[in-house]
Amino acid sequence: MAKAAKPKPTPARKPSYTALTKSAKVARAPIAKKAVAKANVPAKKTRAPRTPVITKDELRGQIEKLTAVNAILKSKGRETAKAQSAAEGRIVALEHQIRQTETKAAIEEKPT
Repeated sequence: MAKAAKPKPTPARKPSYTALTKSAKVARAPIAKKAVAKANVPAKKTRAPRTPVITKDELRGQIEKLTAVNAILKSKGRETAKAQSAAEGRIVALEHQIRQTETKAAIEEKPT
């Protein structure tokens, strides 16, 4: 004969949270809801100060001034480039002259 299994005693279950709140009529704290709601809301953005409105005439004036400054800078750049190339040419000429004088001095020192 097969033995009948004895039923195991089940431990007493704790009542669930919803059962406790319904039976005891415990309300959730409204402060907790507000704190959660405030955490989800982004902070208010501060507006940047408005930029002043510039008219077309003012813009045209600024363009004319900048164009004039640009032309001046271009001419100065050309002048410096010319001065640089002239200086480089002068350096090459002086180096050539130094070599010539050194060779002349070397020749004069050799009395054979």
